[in-house]
Amino acid sequence: MSSEQRELFPAADGANATPPGPIVPEGPVPIVPAPVGATSAPVGATAAPAPAPRPSRAAADHAPLSVGAGVYGPFRLDARASGVYVLTFDDPDRRVNLLDSKSLDSLRAVVAALKAKGGVAPRALLLVSGKENQFIAGADVNEFQRLESPQEAEAKAKDA
Repeated sequence: MSSEQRELFPAADGANATPPGPIVPEGPVPIVPAPVGATSAPVGATAAPAPAPRPSRAAADHAPLSVGAGVYGPFRLDARASGVYVLTFDDPDRRVNLLDSKSLDSLRAVVAALKAKGGVAPRALLLVSGKENQFIAGADVNEFQRLESPQEAEAKAKDA
């Protein structure tokens, strides 16, 4: 037993002694219902002040930011307070989303807007579809017919 324990428990003798158990009051103990909203703090204890309410993560994630957010052709960029950006691909002129020159130009505009944001990269970028049951049907094959040479096709493929 340490000197501190001996000081706290003077009646204990030797190393095998144990400190006394909990103090149990004699006689009946009155049961008093706690007021509504009370905590289970010991009698006489003062409860710590409740922390200030924090906005929920869902509320914070849906607070739009002005930087970079907007509509870019078939893409809509939404910025969340958490630093997560959601890019929705939803071409209103088509039943399905197709990658064509127009949509790729719009995607480049989104990238330029994110870069112009001041050098702070988004925490994450989620690319989602605004079309039900599909994301992108593929490339617009009608654009292939307008290509005039294999070199033009190769340049378009590299550009995309």
